[in-house]
Amino acid sequence: MAEYSKIMEGYFTIPTSLTYFLNLPALPDTIEMWNKTQWGNVQSGGIAYPQYAIGFSEDAAGTYYLERTNINASASLFAFTGTTGGFSFVSAGTYSYGPTLTITAATAANPVVVTTSGNHNLVTGDSVLIYGTTGMLQISGIVYTITRLSATTFSINVNGSGFAAPATAGFAKKLLYPDLYIPEGTAITGITTGVTTTIQTALVHSFVPGNEIFFVIPVEWGMRQLDSAVVAAATGIPQQAYVISTTAQSITVNVNSTGYTAFAYPTNATALTAHLTPAQALSAGDQNTGFSGFPPLTPPITIPGAYTPNTRQGVVFGPSVLAASDGTSGAGGVVRWRAIYPDLLKTS
Repeated sequence: MAEYSKIMEGYFTIPTSLTYFLNLPALPDTIEMWNKTQWGNVQSGGIAYPQYAIGFSEDAAGTYYLERTNINASASLFAFTGTTGGFSFVSAGTYSYGPTLTITAATAANPVVVTTSGNHNLVTGDSVLIYGTTGMLQISGIVYTITRLSATTFSINVNGSGFAAPATAGFAKKLLYPDLYIPEGTAITGITTGVTTTIQTALVHSFVPGNEIFFVIPVEWGMRQLDSAVVAAATGIPQQAYVISTTAQSITVNVNSTGYTAFAYPTNATALTAHLTPAQALSAGDQNTGFSGFPPLTPPITIPGAYTPNTRQGVVFGPSVLAASDGTSGAGGVVRWRAIYPDLLKTS
């Protein structure tokens, strides 16, 4: 069988992170690389450099087939294969998830700690959807940034100490590409009132000072005065809320919420009957897509982009194909790559 193919080629310099995302106009089925800088070299001390590697889209993410210099003879190559840290073929156009994890418990504590039936293979900073919980329905159907505690436990930014009872079961999935739009919306896990208002978020968000923001606060969560639709109906003016400062999981906005009704999680019984919609902090959208203004505006409009598309496709080169055998060397080297795209027509 023969196959007609298209080929793209190029170069990049290995970054200090030893991970490189190659953004491509179409998703290839084969990726090849040659390390031009280190071709045939062996560092003193017997450290071996990657020379050539190839990856195939049908393999699991991270798989690679690699040749690197033999640590005992700089002129020869030695072949390796692996399943982590190699090539990952990425098509981040729609929200997609990793394998389903079974939850066996979630504590009614601060923070909520989730236990899985087996190794969850998650790391701190991963975005994880929790759903189908038995008990503690208040946390269900929401994506959280997690903190890894052990191979079978992680915590989320929720104070569950006021919940009536812990959860006993449920499911979780890693959200593979949570940043398809920037800033990404996030569920709200707490609100502090005052002359400015501080919102605790389920996710490590990407909002920055200057972003325009609006709020969805369903009636079950209290503090309806902050809901943008309520504000517009009462005043006839869309809510004007801007981010003035942030931390990783908090957003402070220029809204004076003194005297507002308290924000509070609904009960599990309410969540069971209300088909609960989470309270959310969202970007104002197309009004702020990175427009920087034109002369003679003084000063120019410099509100950072809101809901900027970040869809992408291509190949991730991991440290197993970019780093030397000691795991630390290789940054600054020049890699030549070739991506092969098959046409639909195949002949035999």
